[in-house]
Amino acid sequence: MRLHRRVTTLAAAFTLAAAAAASPADAAWLLHVRAVPGRTERATAPGPAWPSRASAQFRTVDVPGALWTAANAVNNKGTVVGAWVSSPGGPFGFGYIEKPGAQPTTFNFPGTYDVTAPSALNDWGTAVGAYLDSSGVPHGWVRWPSGRFTQLDDPAGVGGTSLFQINDAGVIVGGYTDASGTGHGFVYDHGTFTTLDFPGAVGTALTGVNNSGAIVGSYTDAFGVYHGFRYEHGTFTTIDAPGAGTASGQGTPALSISASGVIVGFVTNDSGGGFFGWLLTKGQFSSLDEPNAAPGLSVPLNISSNGRYVSGEYFDTSGVLHGYVATLTSYGTTTHK
Repeated sequence: MRLHRRVTTLAAAFTLAAAAAASPADAAWLLHVRAVPGRTERATAPGPAWPSRASAQFRTVDVPGALWTAANAVNNKGTVVGAWVSSPGGPFGFGYIEKPGAQPTTFNFPGTYDVTAPSALNDWGTAVGAYLDSSGVPHGWVRWPSGRFTQLDDPAGVGGTSLFQINDAGVIVGGYTDASGTGHGFVYDHGTFTTLDFPGAVGTALTGVNNSGAIVGSYTDAFGVYHGFRYEHGTFTTIDAPGAGTASGQGTPALSISASGVIVGFVTNDSGGGFFGWLLTKGQFSSLDEPNAAPGLSVPLNISSNGRYVSGEYFDTSGVLHGYVATLTSYGTTTHK
């Protein structure tokens, strides 16, 4: 699925920039296209019955004056980066950075009036993301702590490039679309692009990299089902959560990984069509859904390197999109302090 078309929601705005690789790489891609102003499609079935629920305190993140807000990433300092839209039919999406206790600082890629979608922020304050050009093609960008931008596109990404994660060493992962419309994952390491695709996949995107170099991402199989994966020391490991749908357009995208190897993602199931967040630690899934969300409309997007914070987004019962930051206290057998 490629979503290179305009729609009227921030949700789909972030989708367009984040999903350049034509893969299930970002939760927003799947969640957002289901929402329209003033209406929320609720899941008709409960989420997966996992053994435990992550223990967390939730804080809603809304940019003042915004119609909708998404919290796309959070770093160890609790600083959030995300996207927002001001009004229906207005600017398609701005970026923002919110430091703890401070008002958000908003920004746009220079010269654009369309989508500027941040996707990650490391502990040095460097952010990455994508914007759409006038033809609707996504381009990757790096925003340095000074506020200066650098465009960064994979040379093979003639159909578009999106940057999804940057670690503290400056290693970036993302996805690009080649001339045939196929999505590929890539690693950018100080001037060098390296394509990394899940073996036999129809499409791949890399969405998370931790400071040890462990990578997570998602791929699409020949039946259109989404699978998460972890890549470390040259080995791919598939991630399929219990309760995930197994039909085309459903499955288990994996989105982000902490330094200790805790992974966040979501499932979409075939019974209710809902989106349900999860944490995976030491092989055990636990659920993570914002308590104010409409059923099946809450997605975690990023986990901080230290594993303390998770950022994400949810639709309330009125169809309004909000960002959130969850401060994790414990889940499974792991406690964060």
